[in-house]
Amino acid sequence: MTGESAGWTTEFGKPWDSDLDIVLVPRACDTENWEDSPQRLQLTVIGPGTEDPQTDRAAIIQYMEDKGLTVSGLFGDPSYPDGVSWDASGLGENGLEITYGTSSQSRVISLYGECSSHPSMQNKVSGDTP
Repeated sequence: MTGESAGWTTEFGKPWDSDLDIVLVPRACDTENWEDSPQRLQLTVIGPGTEDPQTDRAAIIQYMEDKGLTVSGLFGDPSYPDGVSWDASGLGENGLEITYGTSSQSRVISLYGECSSHPSMQNKVSGDTP
């Protein structure tokens, strides 16, 4: 979405690369009924700040709209002090979600996959998972 991977890290501080072999732990879509709930994957990556949070957020909003997500949770205003995050969320079908925050200090994106009851979602998932 940003077109670059340099300077981005996982939420655990490891350098991000789209080829990174990472293990994801599925999480319940319905936390109140977690035993019977479908599962989804979540990944958060953190990147360097941007000089123009307003334009940066507008770009992610356009990306989400182009992908068919319903955009919500918009926060940000030119009156905000430097370093305060401009945020946007996008919701898609079946639990798909993107949350994005951008400021002069950092950018954070969390990707939540679609909810699934497939048996493979009961365990850790990685590039080696069948």
